Amino acid sequence: MKFKKLETDETLRELKSHGSSRFPFQYYLDDFSLYENHWEDWHWHNELEFASVSSGCVDCLVRQQRVTLHPGEGIFINSGVIHRFESNENGRMPNILFAPDFLAPRGSLIYEKYVEPVITSSCEYLVLRQAEPWHRELLNTLYQTYAALEQTDMQEYTVFQHILQLWRSLFQNTDHCLTPKESRGNTLQQARLQLMMQYIHEHFAAKITLEEIANAASVSKSEALHCFHTGIGTTPIAYLIQYRLNRAAGQLLSTTASVSSIAMESGMDNVGYFCRKFRQEYGMTPSEYRKNGVPRQNRKTPSENSLPIG
Repeated sequence: MKFKKLETDETLRELKSHGSSRFPFQYYLDDFSLYENHWEDWHWHNELEFASVSSGCVDCLVRQQRVTLHPGEGIFINSGVIHRFESNENGRMPNILFAPDFLAPRGSLIYEKYVEPVITSSCEYLVLRQAEPWHRELLNTLYQTYAALEQTDMQEYTVFQHILQLWRSLFQNTDHCLTPKESRGNTLQQARLQLMMQYIHEHFAAKITLEEIANAASVSKSEALHCFHTGIGTTPIAYLIQYRLNRAAGQLLSTTASVSSIAMESGMDNVGYFCRKFRQEYGMTPSEYRKNGVPRQNRKTPSENSLPIG
């Protein structure tokens, strides 16, 4: 089975175009059973994203925050925010992406008053829960947007109307708590983090050191540690080990190679150490994982707290 995979550049920006220049809008139905290990890895895009969960549970990771979404719940992810989705095997998540200037031409009064304040704010994401009335209303509009895509009569116009309604609801209910992004330092830190993560992705099978990871972003070892801690709540080496284990898990399910061979190809030449770390991460041995094919859902991760809005 060939798994779906997100293609990104060296900064983890998603390479796929969403929509067209004439209609910069795209709908997707993400089925996590089609992704290796049931996740979409770290990425970002300039488009704004609204997503909801239709079955299973989906974890959304934004920097060091992890938010669990259940069926009927959703999330808004702002432009340029690095994020990742994880799920169990039956997780399904319809979602839409659209360019900020889909709402209004860049430089227009509408854009300057109602779009730019959101995309330049410190709000990185907004969790949408059914218990909050205006969240429920926004989710209903999102479902109507999905339904409009089934129409053939004036489909684009109807979709655009729903997107404007979505944005109006979001803006009206968050305008009072939108604050400008912090200094350029945070943007630079995210870029450095992305470069180091990409280096790990490309060299995970080799024996790489903290110094080499730091050199990928031209920073000191202490700055590399700081970027990973503030960015995604872990250390560079811990992220490297987790990435190696993730790659190994995929190999266990998609090949018949031996456990020792997979450990070596994943950059972990001590098989005993590999098996111990694998069990810590997945709650079972590599052989048990290959037999069951179901990763553990209660991994130790940063808790859901300090949500920006909502």
